[in-house]
Order: sequence, then structure tokens, then C-alpha cells
Amino acid sequence: MTIRSRIFIGIFLLLGAGFYFLIDFVVDELKPRYRESTEEPIVDTAYLLAALAAASVKESAEVTNSEPATSREPVSDRAPTTDPQPVTVPVIDIQQFRTGFEQVQAQRFTARIYGLVKNNVDLRVYITDRQGKVLFDSDQGLDEGKDYSQWRDVLLTLRGEYGARATPSRLDPDVSMLYIAAPIIHRDETIGVLTVGKPTTNAIRFMSAAREKLVIGGTVICLLLIIIGLAVTVMITRPIQRLTSYARAVRDGKRVRLPRLGGGEMAELGAAFEEMRDALEGRRYVEYYVQTMTHEIKSPLAAIHGAVELLDESMPVEQRRRFLHNIERESERIGAIVERLLLLASLESRKVIDQSQMIALTPLLEDVELSLTPQMESN
Repeated sequence: MTIRSRIFIGIFLLLGAGFYFLIDFVVDELKPRYRESTEEPIVDTAYLLAALAAASVKESAEVTNSEPATSREPVSDRAPTTDPQPVTVPVIDIQQFRTGFEQVQAQRFTARIYGLVKNNVDLRVYITDRQGKVLFDSDQGLDEGKDYSQWRDVLLTLRGEYGARATPSRLDPDVSMLYIAAPIIHRDETIGVLTVGKPTTNAIRFMSAAREKLVIGGTVICLLLIIIGLAVTVMITRPIQRLTSYARAVRDGKRVRLPRLGGGEMAELGAAFEEMRDALEGRRYVEYYVQTMTHEIKSPLAAIHGAVELLDESMPVEQRRRFLHNIERESERIGAIVERLLLLASLESRKVIDQSQMIALTPLLEDVELSLTPQMESN
């Protein structure tokens, strides 16, 4: 597997797993958050309606009788009979709630809340007395007269605590009704409980829409990041591929330039490769220099050796001078070869040749012919 594939697979798995767990966590948090956002305005509504119920309280007088005397007591010993004492009892004006809900339930309207179209009030309100008996039920009075004293909303509110409960709806068991209760306080005394209930249908609908958008948006962002990761992977691996091709070209003996690798560590790595290349080529050139020097010097030395052998024999003076002149010329040639090899070594250490000039081949061939003449004559 290539480095590019490994990097891309690593980025893909990292982003995929990260976005999956992130979206899963956010989606799991949507339900309680939407319930909280639904519950908070219901609390306000419950306490507002409870205050209106308390403001509608009227005092109702009731008469209580004293205990009658027993027949066993003598008439003369009986205590004087007390008159009945009137007692005032606070009574909540239920009729105003009944009238108000009848009007609002009969009313039709259209409220467009983003993607939700609302055309009726789906609140349910019921009022209980201090014993938990239902005095009013906005749901067509179905539960009026029933005992709600053990329901959590009524029970906890009568205790002075926060009363709330969630119960499946009568119409649809899959839909939950959220009930929030508030105390009806008259003269610093709790005389009843008002409960507001609201179905969580709309909250679930909003939550589902938000979940769908979140999943789609998260998927799109994840794909975009994966594409960006692929681009970054290409940016990282492309200099490595170029450097690999450069190393193979150097291995094959090709004269190529160092490719562009950008900056940073890759540039340093390319420079190190170039230095290594120069070192390897310098070693090869040393071997080549030695072979070239051996070959170039061998010819004039052979010519000198042949001329020396011929000088030991008797020959005309003119021919002797000629051979001595050859020995001198070949010695100078050896010195020139050494000088040229040194010059060549200095040129090879350079990256670019600054100057170039034309070389005439005819004099060069004549010099080669003269240098080979003693060998040819000795043979």
C-alpha cells in the first residue's frame, strides 16, 4: 500500500469516526434540549393561568351547626344553645375558564412557524381543588369530578414542590403529553392546582427536522473535509514521488535536475539527495580520471621507451635528433595530460560550464599521428 493510500485511509477513518460520534452525540442531546425548550414556556403559562384563577376567586359563605345536646343530660344543666356560625370558603370562578376555552377551541387561525403551520390551540388545562378533585377540564370536561390527587403534577404541587409529569396522549399513545402544574394561591394559602398540558408532537417534529438537517449537513461537511484531505495527501506525496523518480534517474546514470519539492523538510531532503548524488558521481569520476590518466600516459611512455631503444643503436645524427625531439615532445605531452586532467577535475566539480570554445581536430589528429610514429617504426 502506497503512502498516499495510507494517509488518505487514515484521514477518511479519522474524519468518518469523528463526525459519526459527534453527530450521534448531538442527535442524542436534541431530545432533552427540545423538551426543555417546550417545558419552559409551559411553566410560564401554568403560573400565569394559576394567577388568573386566583384573581377570580370569590368568597362563598357556608353555615356550620353546633353540636346538639344529648337527651341524658338534665334540661336545667344544659349549656345554652349557640347560634350557627357562617364560614367563608374561597371558590374559583370556573365559568370564565370554560367560556374562554370554548371560544378559543372554536376559533380557527393560521400561524406559519417556519415549516410548521398551526391552526388550533392544543393546550389542555385542568383545575383541581386542594383535595385533588378535578373542578375543570378543558378537554370537554371529560375528567371533571375525578380524583387527581395521586398524579405527580397535583401531588407535588400541593406539597409545595415542582409538579410535572409526562403521560401518553389519549388520542395517540405514541405521542407524549407534558403536564406542568402551578399552585392557585389565595391569601397565602394553596386552594387548588392548575395544570397545563401540551403534546410533544410539534417538538418531535422540530427535533426530527433538526436531526435530518444535522445529518445531511454533517455528511456534506465530512465529504468536503475528505476531499480536502485527499488534496493534502496529494500535496504531501507528490514531492515524494518526484524525489523517487529523481533517485531512479540518478541510479540509471541520467543527467537530470533536482525537481521542485517546495519548502521545508522536503527541500532539505532533496538537497541531501543532490549532495549524495554529487558525492557518488565524484567517486565515479575519480575512477574515470585514474583510467583516463593511465590510458593517456601509456601512449607517450611507450613512444619514449621505443625512442630510447632506437637511440642505443648506431644511426645518423639527423635521425638521432629526431628521436630525441620525440622524447622531448612526449615528455611535454605527459605534462600537458596531467595539466588537462587537473583542469578537467576542476571543471567537473562545477555545476555549470561558464565558457566554451571550438576545438580544431586537424592539429589534434596530427599530434596523435606523431605520438604513434615511434611505436609504428619500432614494430
